[in-house]
Amino acid sequence: MSLRTFLFDERGKPRRTRVIAVVATGIGLAIGGAALAGMAATMSGHPNLQATWVLLTVVLLKLPIGLLAWWLIVQNKELPGNPVVWDEEETREILQYIRTQAQDALTQPDAASRLEYLRKEAWHVADRSSGAMKSDAVAVALEVDRLVARSGRRLV
Repeated sequence: MSLRTFLFDERGKPRRTRVIAVVATGIGLAIGGAALAGMAATMSGHPNLQATWVLLTVVLLKLPIGLLAWWLIVQNKELPGNPVVWDEEETREILQYIRTQAQDALTQPDAASRLEYLRKEAWHVADRSSGAMKSDAVAVALEVDRLVARSGRRLV
């Protein structure tokens, strides 16, 4: 079993309990490594043993943490400056969130500013979407546009 299949499911979503266990283990190793490296000070009469102790502590405890952190960083395929690409499920979740927030905003005293922000977000998603999701995103953006127009009339 690879680390990827251990920490992520088939859709690429993190398995929370496993990620928490790995992070907790990493924190334990970091704390244990610091304590063990600190024990080198008690070996003041043996400089070679002291150096070996610190080296083994760093290699056996700190190196795996560093490698895990590097692996997690490399797993992020989103590079700065490149547009983010959402899959269909992510786009649906974003659109549902915008729709829900727009309905909730109607009951708020600052509804117009909230809806204006959500309108920009909805059109942003529509611009980034393609295929069948494009029409869904445009529909949500138009729905928020109508709510903005309604809230504007109500506030004036």
